[in-house]
Order: sequence, then C-alpha cells, then structure tokens
Amino acid sequence: MPDENHDAINERREGRILVVDDEKDLVLVLVDTLKARGYHVEAAYSVKGAQEKIESFDAQVALLDIRLERDSGVDLIAELELVRPGILCVMMTAYATVDTAINALHRGAYDYLRKPLDMRYLLATLERCFEKLRLESTKAAAEEALLESEAKFRNIVESIPMGMHMYQLEPDGKLVFTGANPAADEILGVNNDQFVGQTIEEAFPALTETQVPGSYRQTASEGNPWQTEQINYQENQIAGAFQVHAFQTLPGRMVAAFLDITERKRDEAEIMRLQHLLQNITDSMPSALITLDPAGRVLACNPAAETLTGQTEEQIQGQPLWRACPELERYHELFEQVLRERQVAHRHKEQLESEAGPLYRDVSVFPLAANDIEGAVLRIDDATQRVQLEEMMLQSARMASVGMLAAGVAHEINNPLGAMMQSAQMLQIAFDTQQPHTRERLQACGVDPDGLARYLQERELVEYLDGIRDTGSRAAKIVSDLLSFSRKSSSKIAPHDLNALVERTLDLAATDYNLKKKYDFRNMEVVRELALDLPNVLCDGQQIQQVILNLVRNAAQAMANGEWRMANEEYRPRLTLRTSLTQDTQSPIPNPKSQIRLEVEDNGPGIPKAKQARLFDPFFTTKEVGEGTGLGLWLCWSIVVERHKGRIWVEPIVEGGSRFVVELPIASELASQPQSTNAP
Repeated sequence: MPDENHDAINERREGRILVVDDEKDLVLVLVDTLKARGYHVEAAYSVKGAQEKIESFDAQVALLDIRLERDSGVDLIAELELVRPGILCVMMTAYATVDTAINALHRGAYDYLRKPLDMRYLLATLERCFEKLRLESTKAAAEEALLESEAKFRNIVESIPMGMHMYQLEPDGKLVFTGANPAADEILGVNNDQFVGQTIEEAFPALTETQVPGSYRQTASEGNPWQTEQINYQENQIAGAFQVHAFQTLPGRMVAAFLDITERKRDEAEIMRLQHLLQNITDSMPSALITLDPAGRVLACNPAAETLTGQTEEQIQGQPLWRACPELERYHELFEQVLRERQVAHRHKEQLESEAGPLYRDVSVFPLAANDIEGAVLRIDDATQRVQLEEMMLQSARMASVGMLAAGVAHEINNPLGAMMQSAQMLQIAFDTQQPHTRERLQACGVDPDGLARYLQERELVEYLDGIRDTGSRAAKIVSDLLSFSRKSSSKIAPHDLNALVERTLDLAATDYNLKKKYDFRNMEVVRELALDLPNVLCDGQQIQQVILNLVRNAAQAMANGEWRMANEEYRPRLTLRTSLTQDTQSPIPNPKSQIRLEVEDNGPGIPKAKQARLFDPFFTTKEVGEGTGLGLWLCWSIVVERHKGRIWVEPIVEGGSRFVVELPIASELASQPQSTNAP
C-alpha cells in the first residue's frame, strides 16, 4: 500500500520562499529540498543579507532562524512585512521555549518550527502558509468584486424603472426602512425619504396585517428570496396591483423590488373572463369540437366530443385523432383538404348505421388561421333529430297533399263504383234461379231455369259476380277511409285514461279471428305492462282505440306469418302492450314535454330497415299483394300526429320483432292550448 504522506511530500508545489539561517549546511539542504518540490527559493545567512534579498525577491513566505549570530530573527519580521506586506514568517529555533514561541507569535510570526527540522512537518507548515495566502488573495478579490458590484448595484438601483425599498433587520427583530430609489417615488407618488429610520409597520401601516413584514424579515435573516403579487380590489374591480420580489443583499439587509402591474392584471382579468366565456360556450355546445394540429394530434376537445369518442380530453390529448378514435378516420381526408385549401369544408346529413337505426351527422372542418396557429377545428353535430323532424314535416306535407288528392279521387270514383256494385248485385238477383219470381220470368221467356243454373255454374259466372262485389267492397272501404280522413271530424276531444282504452281495445280484439289471414288472438300470449297512476290524455277515445286496434292487428298478422313460423317450430307468439310517463330526450321534437307513451310490441319477424322509413306513407304495405291496402298505418299517423299533436314511430328489437311507439301529450299540457273539435 503506497505511503500517502510520502506522496504528499513529493508532490510539487508552487510559491516563493526566503530561507534565512546562519547554518549554511541547513540552508543548502532546505533550498535543495524546497526547489525539488517546485518552490522558488532564495537564501540569506544574516539579517543584512535578508534585508538585501527582500528588496529584489518578492517572497511570500520566510523561514527565519530566531538567532542570527548576534541579531534576532524576530526583529526581522517587522522589516520584512514593511517591504513585502502580507508575507508569512515561520520561525525556526533549536532553543524554543513557550515564552519564545509566544513572543514570536506576538511579533507577527505565523508559526514556528523546532530544530532539528522534521521535513514532513516543515512541508505541511508551508502548505498551510500558501493556503492561507490563497485564501487571503481570494478574499481580497472577492472584496474588490463586492465593492465593484455594490457600485454597479447602486447605479442600477438609481436608474432602473422598478421601484426598490431597502431594509435592515435590527438585532431586536425590527425591520427598518433605509432608503428607496427614484422609481419607487414615482410609482408610489410619495417621497420615500420621509420613511427612512421607521420600521416597515410604521412606514406602511397597510402592510401590518399582511404576510409582507414577516416574509421580508425571513428574507433578510435567512436569505430566502420571496415574491408575491399584491392586488387591491374596489367593487370587484382591480384598483391596483404590484409584483414584489424580495431578496437579500447582505446578511440582515434586503431589497424589495416592485412593479406596478395594474394594467397588466386588468388585461389578464379581461382575457381570463373571455377565456372562461369561450370555455363555457364550447362546453355547453351540443356540437362536438375537436382542435387538431397540422399532424392531426388532438390539442383540445369539449365535453360533447368526449361523449362522442367515449374518451376524456386527457386520454386523447396529444395523440393523433385517427389513431385514438378510429371511427373518425372517415374525416381524415376532409381535414387534409382544409389544411391544403385553407377553406371551411362541410359534410351534411352524413348517414351512419347503428343498431338503433340510421344516424345522421353534420360535419364541418374550420382552418385555424389566427396568430400564426396552424391546424383545424373538427365540428360534429348530431343531425338525427333534425333530419327526423324534417322528414316528419315533409311527410306531413306529403300526407296533406295526398289527402287532398285522395279526397278528390274518392269523390270521382265513388259514383261509378256504386253503380258497378249495384249492377253486380242486380245480376246476382237476376241469376238466382232458386227464387220463384226469377224462375217464373225465365219460363215466361222460354228459358229453362235449371239449365241456366247449370250454365252459370259451369261457366263460374256466379263466382265472377261474387268477385266483382268483393272487389267493389274493398274499393268502397278504401274510398270510405279516404273520405273519412279528408273531411272534418266532429268527434269529441276529452280526457281519457289510456290504460282503460287499451283494456277495451284488447277486449274487442280478443274475439277477433281472421281465417284468411290465419291469426287468432286466442292463441297468443298477451302481456300487459301498464303503468299505474298515469295522468289522462286529451284525445278522441274512439280514434285512439282505432289506432291501438290497428297496431294490435298488424302485430297479430306479422306473428301469424306461415313461412316465418315454419322456421321456428317452438315459437309462441307474444304481444306486449306497455304504457308509461316519459320525457323522451331523443325526441326529434326540440324541448319535448312530458308524454304518455304507449308501446305495442311483438316477437314476430320484424320489419326490414329498408322499409321502415316508408311505413307511414299512404298505400305502402309490407304485406303480401291483396292482403293490405297500405292505409292502416297512414291513418294511425294522421290520427296521432295531425289530430292529437302526438308522435308515432317504429323501433326495431334486437332480439327480433317490432315495437310501435305512440306518444300523446298529457291532458294538463294540452289544456292550456287551443283545442279544436274539427281537427283536419
């Protein structure tokens, strides 16, 4: 293991040393040893020789023998210091006593060594000497730099536009005001010289109950910088504001620098108010808003966008939108187009498919062009309600036009239709050979009644006449329905219990049996889910029963479909009628009020999506040719929408089947509206 002390001894040093001793052999040894260590060494053998050497040699350390022949080395200390201020003198003696050492130290010696000299101790002593000199040099440089810094600081304080208050912390804890710069006088509008010598509480009483005095004291004593913003309000408006920075200049001294930031704070408050207003607007908008940078990364989004994407702003912020929300990839091309052309781009009524049916969106992309901000804002609006409302309005207008046309057509064909049916009836009577009167007339004309009967039977002429009358009856029923819904109704509008109307309709339908259409209510499971304590609806009870019966019969016919039932051997038809009080937030009608809701649900084959949009169109039917007129649901729509200001629509059922929904306003809400007993 290497000798650390040996290494320290052999380490090269720098410095200037004067060796003064009358023992020449010792001097030569010391000179050689110290030079070998890198020191610059000069030697003298007497006081006079030392005096001469010190004039030309700028020694930093002097090794002095206490006895130099008849002279004293101790007396030489003062002379050396006079020529070379700051020199360190180390005394060497073989006759050292405590008094001798104390006397040397009192006369200015830095240290003393006893002969014979221990070289290790000598070198360590020299190292301490030069370390002390280095420290003193550093200290002197620091003091000079401090003086220069103070001068610069004084110039800065005098010229800086920032106000400055100077304080000194007294031993008793008082923080005394010592001065201010010209800017402080200008900012505060006072001559701060009047406060010199006062404590901070005396000079500025308004600060007494604040954290300022305590924070200033801590800065002055501990050196911890402190900053704050003081804002004064009058009637919720900023009356004045200052930004304060407190810092220590010397232990126990500190400066409080302050700026008048009143206008800036007022501007910031206004900006914050506008930002909050804008944030409230975007947060309350039903539109989904997503701000993107040019790379398509999400910068911000509003709550509607979080609902649309199913992710929070924090989850998608900074991510490419197309990766975070793949379902929005369809708008990537539109986004790139806007970045290229720097113009707004739109997609209106974009149709999407969902389990609940078609959805519609309005999509707009706006380029960001203000303040050199690049990117775009993606705005997505759910247009489903608006499209449905538009379709309802178009359908209503179409229904009105069709009704007027149907009324005209019905009147025009009613007379020839009546003549046709009457003629067919007369022919049936004329060809009825079983009637005595007919047989007498035939025999009088020379016609064999039995032969005519055989001829009619062989040619199936009677069946033809039956067919004419059946077809005529169907046509007459269509004409009657058309006329019924095209002329004014004199039915009475009154409050009704919807549950009671449902029960009466089910009692009526319980005996309904149609052999041709193969349905029998007695073979169906009828489920009643009727809410209790429902308010009344203001309606024509007979017409609403007609709607319920029509929907029930349609459901029964759908569940009786032979082809579909053959593929479901264990199938049991089930009809469900459900009532409730609801406020449908998905209603296409803006701001819907409370409604009485009726649902007629079956577990049949359901209705294809392609046909659902036209269900309530006149003359449109999902039944086989000859089984439906296409007017039943149209009449239901007319009764519910036109006459009762309600709604009717169909909802698909995922498990299979269909659900027709009728919503009618409650009586208390309709009572405040003008009621007409002659609704169209």
